[in-house]
Amino acid sequence: VAVVIDVCHGDMPEADKASTFALGKGVPVGIGPAFHRRFTEQLLELAEKEGIPTQLCVEAGDPGTEAWAIQVSRMGIAVVEICIPLRYMHTGAELVDSKDVDMAADLVSKFAAGKTVMPSKEVADDPDTD
Repeated sequence: VAVVIDVCHGDMPEADKASTFALGKGVPVGIGPAFHRRFTEQLLELAEKEGIPTQLCVEAGDPGTEAWAIQVSRMGIAVVEICIPLRYMHTGAELVDSKDVDMAADLVSKFAAGKTVMPSKEVADDPDTD
């Protein structure tokens, strides 16, 4: 499994709340066709178990990160994505909340150290299998 770590648009004055993420309120986790559903579920369950708050980052297609290229490489690589909200992206005044960086690092390290189970191809391809 590949863990993609990137930034996403943080909340800003006058910005659309539906397309930005609150700083200091939890780690945005990618949801959508580029991300492996079961590994993402495991990541979210781990975050809940460890008391790490999350926000869902719904991406209908290419999320604009390395996740898209990775998940279609060769025979396909399972991908999960963790983001850090970044206010004023692409300016000289970019700003993150250090709590978000710490939470993201904690989640990534616990996910990497934990037990992630890759389902068989038959199970992975069956949308009705839990």
